[in-house]
Amino acid sequence: MNYDKSKVVQKVLKKHKVNLQNINHEMFKNEVYGHGEITLDEVGTDILLTSYYMAKNYYSGFVVSFGTATVITKIENKTLKGVIIAPGIKNSMESLFSNAFLLNQVELNYELSDILATNTKDAISSGIIKGNYFMIQGFLNALNHDNLPVLFTGGNLSFLKNEITVNIVEEMVIKSMILLYENLNK
Repeated sequence: MNYDKSKVVQKVLKKHKVNLQNINHEMFKNEVYGHGEITLDEVGTDILLTSYYMAKNYYSGFVVSFGTATVITKIENKTLKGVIIAPGIKNSMESLFSNAFLLNQVELNYELSDILATNTKDAISSGIIKGNYFMIQGFLNALNHDNLPVLFTGGNLSFLKNEITVNIVEEMVIKSMILLYENLNK
């Protein structure tokens, strides 16, 4: 079933009486900032919301969000500790096809049996799919010494549908807005 995602989001926000204009950094100050190591004005609302979701549901952990950018966020003891921002999968792929003169856009092969490829389609698929997966795993291996929970979310997560199959939270930002609204209205 096809649907207009923005209309669905608007309906959810309206149903739960969440106004995006009312979400501001001050709402999160006591919820996910702790000792003020993070500069409030530099944190995007999407990062605040996914951090809020992790802090409220798991206390500590990592959120990997696959959107326009790929964002890895660490929350420890309900405090936002830091963020990594990398180019998003779709934007990276579009940049590759628009800037590499001899590469034509291909449909990705999600059923790769090997990392090394023997044709262009599989080589691009491996670079996009496996490359992004290994980047995420590399960061998590370097940072997650305490084996904290890791949650995955975001529209571009579909590119890694065969690599990441657990700990997926669909529409985490929307769920966070609802959770925030419910907690603010207690």
